[in-house]
Amino acid sequence: MIISAALMLLCSTLAAAQSLPDSAAPTVIIPGPEPFSLDAYSAVQLIAMLEREHLVEVRDGAGRPNIVVVRTVYAIPSGVMPDYPAGARLRYDIVLNGSPVDWDHTFIVYGEELVNLRALFTYRNQYPPAGLMLRIPTP
Repeated sequence: MIISAALMLLCSTLAAAQSLPDSAAPTVIIPGPEPFSLDAYSAVQLIAMLEREHLVEVRDGAGRPNIVVVRTVYAIPSGVMPDYPAGARLRYDIVLNGSPVDWDHTFIVYGEELVNLRALFTYRNQYPPAGLMLRIPTP
């Protein structure tokens, strides 16, 4: 029953989106937060991912990998982005094993490859920074 209701909602949403004129498509690219941070929903999602996965790979400046076991992970408030949409204004940093996450150099297994945490949590209407290693294929 719930699945069929969700499927009907999805179909009606897709139909409505297809009927929009091209001019209604979102075209605004918002700059990513600097320093990088997450909204509350994304912070909860990342904490759950890290607790499930238990391991991340952190690359040093030379690209050498270091496997880190997730022992503790939590979010701390990092400020407000007044120009962001209402649900994303409050920002949070993630603390992993007592240190802030190095967003540009930390990777987690997602699908069948290692994906950069910053790239994984960059909004669809933002671009990751130039030169950011987005993913590492796993053998």
